[in-house]
Amino acid sequence: MITVITCSVADCGRPKRTKGWCQKHYMRYVRTGSPNIVRKIPRHLSAICSVDTCDRPTRARGWCHVHWRRWKCSGDPNAGQLHRDEISETDRFDRYVDRLASGGCWEWTGVLTRSSSGGGYGKFRSSGKSVLAHRYSYLRHVGPIPDDLQLDHLCRNRKCVNPDHLEPVTPMENILRGESFSAMNAKKTHCIHGHEFSAANTRIYYHAGRPHRACRHCARNRTQTAKAGKA
Repeated sequence: MITVITCSVADCGRPKRTKGWCQKHYMRYVRTGSPNIVRKIPRHLSAICSVDTCDRPTRARGWCHVHWRRWKCSGDPNAGQLHRDEISETDRFDRYVDRLASGGCWEWTGVLTRSSSGGGYGKFRSSGKSVLAHRYSYLRHVGPIPDDLQLDHLCRNRKCVNPDHLEPVTPMENILRGESFSAMNAKKTHCIHGHEFSAANTRIYYHAGRPHRACRHCARNRTQTAKAGKA
C-alpha cells in the first residue's frame, strides 16, 4: 500500500509537493513569505463595491468593474447591461459630445482621425460605416450637404461638431480659409520673384492630383537663361 505524505499545514489533507507543503500553501509562501497568509488584495481593490448586492472589489467611483461599466454605458450602475443595438444612434452620438467646451464648441470626446495633414476630426460609427462626426452632426441638425461642397469649421476647432460652427463651402474656399502650408501658398498674390499671379501670368498644372500655380514670367526667364547658356 502506497502512503501519501500530506501537507505539513494543520488540517490540510492535500498531498505534499514542495518544502513539505501542498501546491496551494507553497504558492502562498512564494507570494507572501508564509504558507498561512492569503495573498493580500491591493489597496486600490481593498474596498467593496458600493452596490448593496455586490461584493466585488471596487474599480472606480466606488463601484466594481461590472457596475462601473454599466454606469458608463447607461448612467446608472444598477441598470442592466446595455448592448449597442439597444441604444439609439443619436443617444450614442450624444454621449461623446461635450457641449460645455470653450467658445460654444461641441467637442467630440470619442475617436479622432489620425493623419499628418488631416487628423484630429471626430469619427463615429453610423449604419455600420465610419463617418466624420461633424458631418454626421450637420446632417442630423441642419440637412444634406451638397456633393460639391465641404464643411468648414468656422471656429477652427477640428473636434467641434456644433452645426452652428460649420459652413458648407467649395474645396478651394475651404483651403483658403485654412492654416495649412497649401492654404498659405494659395493666399499668395505674387510669386517669389514678385510677379503677380494674374489670370494672364498664371499657369495651372496638376501634380499628384492636386492643382498648382506657376508664374509664366519666371518660366520665360528660365527659358531665355537656358538658351543664353547654350549660345
